[in-house]
Amino acid sequence: MKYEKFQKKLVEISNLAEEELDKILSDGRKKYHYHHQILEALPFEGISVIHNIERSKAEELGLHQIADKFKCEVENSMLKKVAFVNLDSFHATTFDLINEEDHSKLLIQAGYNYPDVRIKVKKSAMTFMDKICPKISAKVTIEGIGMFAPKVVKLNLRFHNVVKDVFQAYRIGLNSYLIDNVKEYSVIRDNNWDKTLAGHITLGYVVNSMTENQVDIFLDIMRKCNEVFQPISFNLTQGEVTEFTDMDHYSVIHRNVK
Repeated sequence: MKYEKFQKKLVEISNLAEEELDKILSDGRKKYHYHHQILEALPFEGISVIHNIERSKAEELGLHQIADKFKCEVENSMLKKVAFVNLDSFHATTFDLINEEDHSKLLIQAGYNYPDVRIKVKKSAMTFMDKICPKISAKVTIEGIGMFAPKVVKLNLRFHNVVKDVFQAYRIGLNSYLIDNVKEYSVIRDNNWDKTLAGHITLGYVVNSMTENQVDIFLDIMRKCNEVFQPISFNLTQGEVTEFTDMDHYSVIHRNVK
């Protein structure tokens, strides 16, 4: 685990003004809307394709227990530095379709209406999942707790290279289908888009800076959790078309039944 890198990144923001923190910690503070004082999820609307791990399955795997232990120890040791996602269910996003925060302004500037495009994207994504997308079920392994330092706390997923290639083909195929069937979608992404699937499950977002001492405490908690962490394997699927109103509230609107 890259604890030294995490420490360096977290210490670098220790003494920054709020304006600078807004920029660096934008994932939690702005993009995904966690209130940096009360740590509650604020409205953030959109649609994604998500592989959901329900609480019962997470408990069976031992995933919920280790994540909850880490969350409780961090919250008991620090003063409102990390906003954790709802741990009643875990999810891995396989494709971000559309959201108001990132895409509404772009669509308006191009002369389109976000709500109308959103409906078209939802319908086309469901058609793709029904008629074109192959059923994917690939073994992946959760190897421990890590970071996209300094802003995201996550569970690290390990993929075999073949699995990465399968998901990359699926993602590129879905993107191309959306562009071909929703003309407005080219404003969001073009045919050259080839971003690979990020191997992680988000646990929370750093929304406030830490003192150097708090950084040490935080990383010590992470280190101790990882020392007893046993790798957890599960089958990752292509996912389900899912709407969300904020980062804690998701609703599956289409299940792939193929």
